[in-house]
Amino acid sequence: MDESALPDLRKRQLRREFAALKKDFDDQDKARKANESKMAVERIKDYFAQNPDAAFLVEVLPVGGNTKALAKAIETVKGLKDKAALLIAVDAEAKKVTHQCIVPKHLVEKGFKATDWAGIVSDKVGGKKGGKDDSAAGAGTEVAAVDDAIKLASEFARKLIL
Repeated sequence: MDESALPDLRKRQLRREFAALKKDFDDQDKARKANESKMAVERIKDYFAQNPDAAFLVEVLPVGGNTKALAKAIETVKGLKDKAALLIAVDAEAKKVTHQCIVPKHLVEKGFKATDWAGIVSDKVGGKKGGKDDSAAGAGTEVAAVDDAIKLASEFARKLIL
């Protein structure tokens, strides 16, 4: 815009209008992401409240590419102390699958490692993973393989926990 042949007053007006539009867009995006985080946390709390005997959860959260919502949900599981979870977020537009998992200490001591669990998903959805024995994360690009990854991750957890 600096090089356009518009008068300075018009340029300033356009810049203000653009800034206002951008701020409105950013505010809406921030509110959407905050709502997704809240929904993800509530979904985790509800699941374990309705299934108090469940030792683990493997689920796709409908948060798109909102990795902060995924992280908040994992923090919620971590706060439960004795529960394990592998949570997946799928951004179909960007063709990206993000996953995070957490395993409580007493299950790690029994040989249930988060890096192995994340590896099951990463192998299926393509991509990489990393982490520690109690928490791991990864990302891939094979969106179509998510259902298979969920099935394999659930079977893996079921074998090690039961």
